[in-house]
Amino acid sequence: MRLLLALAFALVLATPALAQQPLGDEAQAEIRAVVTRQLDALKRDDAAGAYALASPAFRARYGTADRFLEGMKTDFAAIARPRSVSFQD
Repeated sequence: MRLLLALAFALVLATPALAQQPLGDEAQAEIRAVVTRQLDALKRDDAAGAYALASPAFRARYGTADRFLEGMKTDFAAIARPRSVSFQD
């Protein structure tokens, strides 16, 4: 039992450190590409394209591509129609 508690405690302490590991250049480029494709889809009112790139939580929240697009326009207008976009390291 003590060993199990010690392992659980070690895992809790290690989790923030693991979560804060820097991403490599390739992972950063891939994330930026996905974000850029989704922003482009939103700009074109491509509901299916933007919805396909949404996280599972957002797809579950809105249910359909059309509702996702409308939700982005009303709930997240600054993301759906940004004035500018920049990525920082």
